Amino acid sequence: GGGGDDFAALPYPEGHPAAGGAPGYLGTLDEEQEELLSQFREMVAAKGLAAALAQLAEFDESPDYAALRFLRACKWDVEVAVARMESHLDWRRDFGFEEIMMLEPAQILGCDPEAVNRYFPHWQLGFDRQHRPILLKQYGPFEIWNLLEQTTMEQLLRYHVWWQQKGVEIMKYKGQREGCPIETYTIVLDVQGMALTQVTRDFLRLVQQIAAIDQNEFPERLGTLFIVNVPRVFPMVWRGVRPFLDPDTESKIKIFSRKEDWAPELIELVEPEVRLSPRA
Repeated sequence: GGGGDDFAALPYPEGHPAAGGAPGYLGTLDEEQEELLSQFREMVAAKGLAAALAQLAEFDESPDYAALRFLRACKWDVEVAVARMESHLDWRRDFGFEEIMMLEPAQILGCDPEAVNRYFPHWQLGFDRQHRPILLKQYGPFEIWNLLEQTTMEQLLRYHVWWQQKGVEIMKYKGQREGCPIETYTIVLDVQGMALTQVTRDFLRLVQQIAAIDQNEFPERLGTLFIVNVPRVFPMVWRGVRPFLDPDTESKIKIFSRKEDWAPELIELVEPEVRLSPRA
């Protein structure tokens, strides 16, 4: 509609592939991609899912953003992309997504969120230079057996989904303020001090389920994932998770063990006013 066209003309922020002319985004689609997007829309409408697609668009102005996230994630195979959108809608319903987003963390976790934060410190750390929210998670103190005394595996997964979606809401808000589409986040996983004893079967199961949810239900949401301060035990964790990642996701992950390697990359990325500490 009219609103969508106005919004489509807004440029992506500097540093984003589309700002450099990379095809595949609103405003940079080539002829073939325009045609595939239009096929996607038709197939969605024929299945009676146009309203559902509009609901998935975090930019209210145009459902094309959501459509293109599925198309890019599915390498422009229209049938696969529509099937993936359908399975995502099923997941939303079965997981109780809309209901979860109306709750507070204490209700989702069934305990004081501070009790979870003690073993899993995590916060939003401002924005990077492309205006993407930076989500920081520290796995050093992560002791799954202590977490499971406070809450359950299911509740931790529900809370993870709530937190990721809050990141999406922050993108939308920031995009409206900056006047440009923001569709991805930057995630920093700090694994300093992680020990072998923490890598239990429960821990691996949780991390695998989180990886699967992020990849399947939040397609094209990851900008860059930094894994920093990697200890000796990390290859074991990586072996447990890597089979669950598709090559596209893996290509967005940067792994660093030494601060002198990751600090320059991260400082290059973040807005100058962001300090890389929880006190910021």
